[in-house]
Amino acid sequence: MKKSLVLFVIMLGGLSVQVRAENELPPGLVLPPGLRPPRTMDDEVTLAKNAQDDKNREIRREEVAKLTDQTLLAEIAKNPDDLEIGKIAVANLKDQMILADVAKHSKDMWVSEAAVRRVNDQALLADIVKNGNHSWVRDRAALGLNVGEHKVLFAEIAETDESLQVRLTAMMKLNDPVILAEFSANLLGHWRRHREVADNTAHDQTALAVSAKTDKDKCVRISAVKRLADQTVLAEVVKNDKDWLVRLFAIGKLETQATLAELAENEKDVLVRNAATERLKDLRGEDPQRKKSFYW
Repeated sequence: MKKSLVLFVIMLGGLSVQVRAENELPPGLVLPPGLRPPRTMDDEVTLAKNAQDDKNREIRREEVAKLTDQTLLAEIAKNPDDLEIGKIAVANLKDQMILADVAKHSKDMWVSEAAVRRVNDQALLADIVKNGNHSWVRDRAALGLNVGEHKVLFAEIAETDESLQVRLTAMMKLNDPVILAEFSANLLGHWRRHREVADNTAHDQTALAVSAKTDKDKCVRISAVKRLADQTVLAEVVKNDKDWLVRLFAIGKLETQATLAELAENEKDVLVRNAATERLKDLRGEDPQRKKSFYW
């Protein structure tokens, strides 16, 4: 990449220093902010690389805090290997569309949540409600929406969103007797399906597999997963379910170390990747003194 052609001549104690960018300063020479040459795109790329690759976590956090390029920051925020680094990247984002994109697509739910809190554009919030990867983030976006402008959307998600919490938020926003009646009927159906799974004392694996993979309510899917023994079905749930919590409970029942090792190595969702790593340690007996996870 071509460097800026602008030369800065700095006189310090009789010393003349010519630099094109801050990273060309002689070792040990630190300039006050007012005298520093402008940061080039090369500098930004270097900072982004250090923020992602340096082995020292504190250095990675310091480097991302210096970044200003919105595209590079968004890439870090959407694929963080550290929650704090992801949050620092979000804090440096200025563009509402980029923040909304991070809110919808970050692999880390908490980074997505940090991003959605900074979105105030109503059209972008509506898009997050419809297309966000994490139910918690969709719910947060729904809370920020103006009900008067989005009655149709609220009516839709009150009936169809897979998250009970998001549906409840939509219903409370609408405060519509008809919607409330429909929601109550759906809630009754939810508890009926949950009860059917809970009463499956024979642990019919075929019926449990259907509930774990296809029920629209994550609470019912979790209830089914907790009773499943079929390792193939559990692996499918871990890889394909849209809700991170369902995936964590499925990891808690997985005993296939090859599947867990693959998740620990390649899974993009930080929570799921870390859970697979911890589950693998437990199965291998690597840390017998460590308290077992809530999910298994």
